[in-house]
Amino acid sequence: MDTVLEGLIELRLEQYSRDKFNYQQECDILDNTSYQLMGVLMARYDSNASNASQGWCLYSRDYVESDGNMWRIILDEKSSQISSEQALADIRGIQYNTFFPTEFSKAFRPIYLFYINEVKLAPEPVEEHITLEDYTFDEDDQYLDDQPTYQSVDQEQVCMHCGTTDSDDTNDMFVCDYCNKGVHQLCENPPIQEFEKQVDPWYCRSCSALQNIPIPNVSESLLTLLQSPVLKRKRDEEDEEYDAIR
Repeated sequence: MDTVLEGLIELRLEQYSRDKFNYQQECDILDNTSYQLMGVLMARYDSNASNASQGWCLYSRDYVESDGNMWRIILDEKSSQISSEQALADIRGIQYNTFFPTEFSKAFRPIYLFYINEVKLAPEPVEEHITLEDYTFDEDDQYLDDQPTYQSVDQEQVCMHCGTTDSDDTNDMFVCDYCNKGVHQLCENPPIQEFEKQVDPWYCRSCSALQNIPIPNVSESLLTLLQSPVLKRKRDEEDEEYDAIR
């Protein structure tokens, strides 16, 4: 057999083994996944209903007025609430625990059942964001680094609002750590404050709103501390020590 052909067959067999392994893994995940019934579309046995909309009804878990332990029946733009046990008895058409199917449900049969992965129902962990107000400073052993921690800005970075690259000491260009777009201090709404250079990570106003993160703010006491001569002297001393070592 041709050497090239043997090589192609060998590669194909290796690919087949990998595909088979991945498929088995996906099947194992599905087999071990728990699903919860979320809703059922019911159709009326009698297809000659006077009103076409009354030929269907929807049983759905109610997460608006309950935590999902109640169900809602929707029929012809009207709805009513029932317990989960009663809903399951209606859907199955047989007794469930101590509940029997209602006379209303006996006219319908389930057509479509809707399930959801229970993992999707679990609440997502809330990420805690640390701000400057979470820190305390001791004048004896703490100081603030005089170097800004905000992302370095490319000279060609364009402001998302005005579309220019110009910047100066009173109108620096900030780069959002979420969308990676540039924005001038004075172009942002509300304008970016000087202390925000110490905020890391820093997000523009739009991305802060998107992530439900409050705009950074600093108390008057912390501002006073940031501008205190004691901290400035310590920064100067550290800079002198660094220059001496270098």
